[in-house]
Amino acid sequence: MIDLAILGTGAMMPTADRWLSSVLVRLGSEQMLFDAGEGVQIPWRGQGWGIKPLSLICLSHHHADHVTGIPGVLYALANAGRTEPLTILGPRGTRDLVSGLRESARALPFDVIVGDLHNGAVWHWQDMRISVVLGDHRIPVLLYRFDLARHPAFLAEKAQAAGVPREDWKLLSRGIDVTANGQRFAADQFVGPARRGISFGIATDTRPTDTALAHFRDVDLLITEATYGDDADSQNALNNKHMTFREAAHFASEVGAKQLVVTHFSPKMTEPELYLANGTGPYPGFTIATPGMEVTLSYPDDSGN
Repeated sequence: MIDLAILGTGAMMPTADRWLSSVLVRLGSEQMLFDAGEGVQIPWRGQGWGIKPLSLICLSHHHADHVTGIPGVLYALANAGRTEPLTILGPRGTRDLVSGLRESARALPFDVIVGDLHNGAVWHWQDMRISVVLGDHRIPVLLYRFDLARHPAFLAEKAQAAGVPREDWKLLSRGIDVTANGQRFAADQFVGPARRGISFGIATDTRPTDTALAHFRDVDLLITEATYGDDADSQNALNNKHMTFREAAHFASEVGAKQLVVTHFSPKMTEPELYLANGTGPYPGFTIATPGMEVTLSYPDDSGN
């Protein structure tokens, strides 16, 4: 099970009633933060999830509204008593960026590990596979896909009938062959068929591209930018390398996303709900993100639903 929380929905600058776009992800006992605009720790505290469990920050790109909250997050973690390492991932140049931002946060009780990701790179966080491709923005931007695999069902009755010691069942269930009482037991003989896992994608500050379509194909949840709600802003979206509600909806429909949540709203769009119909036409499940919104993704049942 994966829990996601929308901490903010704004683009460019925070406003009196809208924090900058950021998503918090909880998997097991750890958390991941996607983008860190200024003041992000404030809505995060209001979410009630705690700050100390943060172990990973993923950055889409280096525009200020997505990164200037990093020093505040580092200090918040230190004040929360974290001593375990923190990893920060982002596009080329992230090491230099974080090094500069840390001029105001040098003394920390934990190590900070920074990775520059290239187009097509893969990273692993807990049991989750993180893959990235380049989007289409005014500076390099990464589009992230997250996949949590699911182990096949373990056939306990079959293992018991074969005489496999119970203490070895856990290894078999995770696909590891075991030898017990002079006999070798192959793991694939004691598990059911492959089962679908959970996937979600986050795309912000980008135009829709064929590469992005392939990258996000059939995700359970797509969280994407939709900076402009009004179709009249289509040229602005094109010029500034963003998407309108209608474009984001068409994109999600072509991807085959099972759920869609849009975020990253222009400051001039004070009431995104006024443009909801522009999204629900191409994608009936079009959902406008609201601060504090939570989404839970669970493994499908064995029928695939």
